[in-house]
Amino acid sequence: MLGLIRGWRAVVVFKLLGAFVGVLWLVQLTARLPLDQLGVLFGVIALFELTQHVSSLGVNSYCDRFLTADWAQAPRAAFVRRLLLVFVWRLVTLAAAAIVLAELMPRIGAALGWTGMAIVPSLMLAYVLCEGLFRFLELVLTATLHQVACQVLLFARGLGRLVFVALMPVDPLTALDVLWVDLLVTGTCCAVAMLVVVRMAIGLPAQRETPSPAFASRLGFTWRSYVALLLERASNVDVVKLLVSGSLGPAALALFGLAHAIADYPARYMPLAMFHGQIRAWLTARLEQGVPVGGSDDDARLLLRVNVIFIAAACPALVLFGEALLRSAGVREAYGDLTVLLAGLAPLAVLMTGRISLSLSAHLRQDGAALLHAGAVAVATPLWVWMASPSLGLFAAVIGCWWLELGPCLMLLRHHGRQLRAWWGSGNQGFGTLAAAGLATGIGAGLLRVLESSGSIWAAMGSYVLVYFAMLLACGAFSTQDFGMLRSAMRR
Repeated sequence: MLGLIRGWRAVVVFKLLGAFVGVLWLVQLTARLPLDQLGVLFGVIALFELTQHVSSLGVNSYCDRFLTADWAQAPRAAFVRRLLLVFVWRLVTLAAAAIVLAELMPRIGAALGWTGMAIVPSLMLAYVLCEGLFRFLELVLTATLHQVACQVLLFARGLGRLVFVALMPVDPLTALDVLWVDLLVTGTCCAVAMLVVVRMAIGLPAQRETPSPAFASRLGFTWRSYVALLLERASNVDVVKLLVSGSLGPAALALFGLAHAIADYPARYMPLAMFHGQIRAWLTARLEQGVPVGGSDDDARLLLRVNVIFIAAACPALVLFGEALLRSAGVREAYGDLTVLLAGLAPLAVLMTGRISLSLSAHLRQDGAALLHAGAVAVATPLWVWMASPSLGLFAAVIGCWWLELGPCLMLLRHHGRQLRAWWGSGNQGFGTLAAAGLATGIGAGLLRVLESSGSIWAAMGSYVLVYFAMLLACGAFSTQDFGMLRSAMRR
């Protein structure tokens, strides 16, 4: 399947480069921002994420499901009309949300404990508009299978932010400094992305035989998916972060936000999440061309197995080496409970694997009801975090994050569990993967305790990786057929 995604090698390269730049970016922020300023920055990003999704009014769901079909089948004029419609749709809703957020920013800052660190409303307005427009253009490029251009832009944006902040002579940095840099770099990338989208639209065939379905016929799924998204975003980890800031203060948010950002790396860069948008667009295009949903079970099964192998190695490694790597990078602040928080948050990547797979099945079948039920099951999470935080501290936020993944998984299993079982395949390879991860974790932890040299962490990490992959081979986590499929994909 991956081999059928045009330019997938370039996509992989730029995604991995982007991941490396993202790690450096996180380390730089942690090393140069005071604890309270880091908390404010995490809070601003959480506010933007909420605004981004709540203000979409269904445009994201529409583009995810239907823009690919228009790009693949509709004549140029019809596609351009639809694209302009969703562009205006997004621009109007984004501008309205940005204005409201900017007006409320002084009161929001006071409620979140940002006294003396308030974000300038005009900066928040520009930040939401610029970041939101870039997200929309990224969505368009992904839906039209222009993954290489999209990943190049994402990498350039990450690298630009990293270089600009690294060269700033201010020490210590503030959240405002970082937001201004982000605004400048993202604005430049938006201009380039607009040119790419225009060029893509101009290059489409002027005439095609396939008629474009009526726009109104697509609104039912679009609005049900949006309500599901609204329920999810009204109770997701960004809300949890803001509640942590409001109840425990920005310093606590800095600790929780850092732990979540580190633990989120395996979840964000596991193969299933890295290629989720591309796979969804590709499968949607095949479905529109008459290929049944179950026609890609072998490819999906291999992708899930590779995904599990990745997260089974990455999650324990974060708990073992995460805090030590930050200290070796020169982070000055003390993050006493970071390892404990990482141990609580890292396993969520396993649940996310199931949720993404189940959501993909619901998305392809246009099952907006299942998505709606999955979003509704987590709506009580913010109330739990708010009530339990004074007594349980950050542990309440960790419990909330678990339910945010587990609840939707249980609900989606009721509707699409059969499809997940078809994609999952035999469990024998799974037991071998768990055994490999357990042995590698034990050896890595032992080496960290025994070795005392400055390079002990690197020696322990190297041993961890070697033991893990050696055990995978010994346990037969991959069959001969799997290797053949991987080799075939590499040659394509």
